[in-house]
Amino acid sequence: MFVNEREIISKYRTMIGRYRAGELDAETFTETYLETFKTETGGLSEATYRILQTLFAEADAYCADPALRDEWDIDEAELREAVADADTKLEARAQAIGEE
Repeated sequence: MFVNEREIISKYRTMIGRYRAGELDAETFTETYLETFKTETGGLSEATYRILQTLFAEADAYCADPALRDEWDIDEAELREAVADADTKLEARAQAIGEE
């Protein structure tokens, strides 16, 4: 286990929770998430990195304007699904780390 991995997971789950609770709109969430992930300095296992990387790709694909959205972009409903999936996986990952 990496020393600060649980703290890193908690940081991302807090951000995700704020979005899911409506405290952050989709644009703010995606901008914040992308910047946070790009500046992450390590301390992640491969399993946690894969979860966060998958959500990074989904956040990067988010496009608020349907007129600009192409086949590779996602809308807010799809973003919410990706966020919920990542949150579930991060929760399970944090529990697994606690058992290691």
